[in-house]
Amino acid sequence: LKYEASNSGKTHLMLHILKHKQEYFQTDPAKTIVVLCNNRVDGSAYEEQGDADVITLQDFDVEVHLRPEIVLIFEDVQFLTEKITDCINIYAHHFNLAAVFVVVQGILGSDDLFRLLSLTHRLILFYSSSVCTRLSQYLNSHFFQDQDLKAYIRATRHYSESRKNILLLELNQIQGKNKTRFLAISGLGNIACGEKMTPPPVYYPHLSEKKNYRDKFGDNEADVDVDDEDGEDEFPDDTYVLVPAKNVRKHRKIGSGGVNSEDERAQIWNNMVKEIEIDIESSLPAKKWQVAKNIMRSILKSKLFSVSTDGKVLMIKGKPKSSLPFLDYIIAAVRQSGPNEIGDPLNVQITKLLLSRNTPTIFFKNKSLLRDAAGGLRKLLKKNKKD
Repeated sequence: LKYEASNSGKTHLMLHILKHKQEYFQTDPAKTIVVLCNNRVDGSAYEEQGDADVITLQDFDVEVHLRPEIVLIFEDVQFLTEKITDCINIYAHHFNLAAVFVVVQGILGSDDLFRLLSLTHRLILFYSSSVCTRLSQYLNSHFFQDQDLKAYIRATRHYSESRKNILLLELNQIQGKNKTRFLAISGLGNIACGEKMTPPPVYYPHLSEKKNYRDKFGDNEADVDVDDEDGEDEFPDDTYVLVPAKNVRKHRKIGSGGVNSEDERAQIWNNMVKEIEIDIESSLPAKKWQVAKNIMRSILKSKLFSVSTDGKVLMIKGKPKSSLPFLDYIIAAVRQSGPNEIGDPLNVQITKLLLSRNTPTIFFKNKSLLRDAAGGLRKLLKKNKKD
């Protein structure tokens, strides 16, 4: 389902996809059938592509025009007909079509077209238009129920919207051999074989597939050209970019030779941070990831603590008996406190040290931990003032 306002570039994207079919489809499509659903739409741009037949909806005949591995495009759909819904629900599978695209300009204001959200598998949104922002906000509020998934999809929208990207979002997961491991692709129109992809498309794995992505692609790295004039991090955390395979290299292993001690220390540090972030994301809901990572960074920046190289153990520097699981402290700091709860003494001590180094109190959601630590910090400051 391709949704956009008029003059948003829908034809340009379709022509780009058809030009680079080998990159967008699992098999090389045999032909393209474009069905014009609005008599004011001109299909000449598709005809110039070379391998596309352009017909009207009235002349479209399933038995005559459809065969395996065809790309079927319903252009500028005004209302749903039995032909269109049958192609989506039945013939796409029955004829083993390469893809069915349904191009529309309005959904929220049409009860008829609104049904497409339940019929189609994926939605393509053009964030150069505000109508797509409104639709994605509606979907996030009413279509998806899981809170972690809602937060994740909201992040894809913010990234795409800020860069006016074309976003592909999976609404209803495909089953069988065509099932994908990703939820969304931001920058869908930037995929091109043998050409410079700037900026490269950003892939968002399904939440259930994040570990598989890390295991399979976590050691891959590549140099990419980005436009970072806004000063922001170009790519969101825990996403993946698509680049030509020839540009990809593996991380060099520590101790493999040719890596100086400074590089080794930096790699150990980066691996440790990544392990802590993985623990956070696998143990906490998405809405708590940011505050948990803020506390993690405050600890790692401070010279008052020691952390094991695998990121599992936290200790107050010089006090071996103060060691505890790093994740245990993070979870204690970001959870809500119970009525009349008294904070664990060790957690209180760590929090007190963090507050003494001006860590913002807003990071801590456990009010009992924050209260006990702040009280202990005031006593310490009074004692130091007397001394």
